[in-house]
Amino acid sequence: MQALVATQIRPLNRQVIDRFYRDALEMPEVMAVFVLAGGDDFLLHVGVGDVQQLHAFLVDTLSNRKEVTEFRSSIIYTHGQKRSLENLRGLDAASAQAAAGAPRISRRPSR
Repeated sequence: MQALVATQIRPLNRQVIDRFYRDALEMPEVMAVFVLAGGDDFLLHVGVGDVQQLHAFLVDTLSNRKEVTEFRSSIIYTHGQKRSLENLRGLDAASAQAAAGAPRISRRPSR
C-alpha cells in the first residue's frame, strides 16, 4: 500500500531542511520526497506492506525525529501519472489545468 504523509518540521532553516530531506530519502519506506511551500514543509510518498507497517513508520520513525512537529497521512487508493506536460503556451486556463493533471469538474444532468 502507498500513502502520502504531509510533514512539518521546526526550526525551519536550510540546515534542518537539507538534513531531513537527505534522511527521508534514506528511509526504506520513502519512495519520494517533496519540499513544499505553504502550510506543510514536506510531502513524503511512502510504500509499506499494510496499515500496521504504515502506523509503525509514523509512530516509530517520524514521531521519534525531534525536528518533526506534525504530520498527517493519507492512504492512496489509486493514482495516475503523466510523464511529460504538453506545451502550455496559448492554452486557456481549463486546458492548462487538465494538461497539468488537475481534476476537471463536470456537471451531469440530474435524473
